[in-house]
Amino acid sequence: METFNFYSFFYYVAIIAGIIAGLLFLISFLSGTNIINIDFKWHKRIGITAFTLMCIHIILIIILS
Repeated sequence: METFNFYSFFYYVAIIAGIIAGLLFLISFLSGTNIINIDFKWHKRIGITAFTLMCIHIILIIILS
């Protein structure tokens, strides 16, 4: 049985967090320009979540480089 590899695990977490953050930023941008009609409360939550995920992505990529 192979041992658990933390480096690979956190690398995949960083990649997935970056992809999800990018999609959330896109949704937040489109809702901010009224292309997608979303309540302002949800627009703000999506933006904050995207920013948090992007910060996690950046920190993990810097640490793992």
